[in-house]
Amino acid sequence: MQSFADKKKFLFEQYSAFLRDCKREIRCIDTPEARNFLREFVPLIRPWDIRGQRKIRVGGNGDGGYVMLPPAACRLAYSFGVSTHSPWDLDMANRNCKVFQYDGSVAQGPDAHSNISFYPYFVSGLESPPPNAKNLEQILRDHGHLHKTLPNLPSSVFPSTLPAEALRILERGPDIILQIDIEGGEWEFFSHLSAERMRQFPQIVVEFHDLGYDYDKLAVLKKICETHVPIHFHYNICVPFLEYIQSLFFIYNSKAFEVTYVRKDNELFTKNMDYFPTELDFSNSPGESDIPIGFFDLIQGALG
Repeated sequence: MQSFADKKKFLFEQYSAFLRDCKREIRCIDTPEARNFLREFVPLIRPWDIRGQRKIRVGGNGDGGYVMLPPAACRLAYSFGVSTHSPWDLDMANRNCKVFQYDGSVAQGPDAHSNISFYPYFVSGLESPPPNAKNLEQILRDHGHLHKTLPNLPSSVFPSTLPAEALRILERGPDIILQIDIEGGEWEFFSHLSAERMRQFPQIVVEFHDLGYDYDKLAVLKKICETHVPIHFHYNICVPFLEYIQSLFFIYNSKAFEVTYVRKDNELFTKNMDYFPTELDFSNSPGESDIPIGFFDLIQGALG
C-alpha cells in the first residue's frame, strides 16, 4: 500500500503533466461554495470494491466503453442513448445478453446483431411522455419485463402465502443491466423511479451531464445511492472546460462524468483505495490524456 507521501508525490506528477498539456480551458476556482458542494458530491461517487469480484471493461478502449462487473448470469440489458456508435451494446450482445436500444435521435442502431433490438424513441421520466418518447414503465411493459414470470404453484399457496420480500422481487420484474447516456435527461429519468423499480437493475452504467453546483441534481445522486453503490468513476474529457480547485488539488468536471453502480444486495463493500483513472480507463478523446482524479481517500480528507 502506498504511503500518504508517495500518493501526494504521484498525484503532483500526474496533475502537473495534465495541466501543462491539457487542450481544454482550465478555470481556477477555489471558493467556500465550491468546496461545500464537493464535500457532499464526492462521497456519493466515491468507488467501493466488492470482495471477491473484479471489474472489467466492456465496449473497447475508447469512448463508449465502460468499466463494470462481468454481466454474469444477467442476460438482459437496456441501452438508453445509442447515437451512431455504441460499442458497449455490441460487446454485451456478443456476451449473449439481449440488448434493447432506445434513441430517438437516429433512425437505426449502429450494429446489426441477433441479440440487439433497436427502437427509435427517446427515453423520458414523465408519466405521460410525448409521442416520440417512452418512459421506463412503458418500455418494461412492451417487452414483458414489468413483472417476473410467476411460478406455477397451486392457488392455495400463491401469492397470499409468499413472503413479502418474494412478492417485492416478483413485482419488480427480471434483472436488467442499464446503460444510460441521454445528454442530461438522466436527472429527470432517475428522479421519477421508485426504489423498487431501481432495484430491478443489478448494475447501472450512467453518464451524467451538467451537474454544475445544482443541489436538486445532487439529490438525484443521493437517491441512487439509497439502492446502489458506486464501484467506478471516470471523467469524460469531451467538455468545453474543467474547473481546478487548487487548495484541494482536485479537478472538477461537472459537464460529463461516468459512474457505474451495483445494487445493494448481500455483497461486502470496502472503500476503494486506488488511483483514478485506473488501468481499465481510457480517454474519451483520442490524442488527449485522461483527466486525473486522484485517490479518493486523499480527496475526502482534504475536503474534511
